[in-house]
Amino acid sequence: MSDKEKEKVTTSGDDKEVLTLVAADGKEFAVPKKAALASGTIKDMLRTPQMEGEDSGKINFREISSSTMEKVVAFMEYKSKYDGTTRVQVPPFPFEPDYAIELFLAANFLDL
Repeated sequence: MSDKEKEKVTTSGDDKEVLTLVAADGKEFAVPKKAALASGTIKDMLRTPQMEGEDSGKINFREISSSTMEKVVAFMEYKSKYDGTTRVQVPPFPFEPDYAIELFLAANFLDL
């Protein structure tokens, strides 16, 4: 399969579907479902009977602040963009060292 053919392959419409991640302070972040599925925790949550029938597509995270969620969402999109890439050098994900512990805890919780 050529690289152009690989780009056309999608997973059940995930490219167009959007999930809303809600931070502790109520701030909402729209994330492409394909990017959000980088999280093992979100995958598991979407498989639960409570979420399968839910049409809102909102997932609440009472323990993650909006400043941390903003970086988590950026990482999900980064991971989605570069996961499986054949590029020799993937650019490092930028983040401020002051947020390293919060990001680590959120990434650990979300299984990223």
